[in-house]
Amino acid sequence: MTIYAIEVFHLVHTCPANPEPHPVDTRRRIVHVTPGRDCLTPKTFDNGVTIRCGDYNAYDQQCANCRTIITITKVTTHDLGYQGPAHLAPVPAEESA
Repeated sequence: MTIYAIEVFHLVHTCPANPEPHPVDTRRRIVHVTPGRDCLTPKTFDNGVTIRCGDYNAYDQQCANCRTIITITKVTTHDLGYQGPAHLAPVPAEESA
């Protein structure tokens, strides 16, 4: 089984169209790969070509060596704050009272 360790980085902001913080960019980085082993149940065609069961079977029908596992190791979020015209910026709660 091949295992991928992934880090996720989200950029969020607020804007006139949606005052709730929402993602504007999401990036993922592969930080580690543990490679799998040879297929336990390969398929050989009449022309002599052999392919792994992971290339043609659904996940639950693949052998243990062909399965892929993705693990999220870290999630980071950075808030860019309000992005839009200044006259449409939300008024902080302290100033509106």
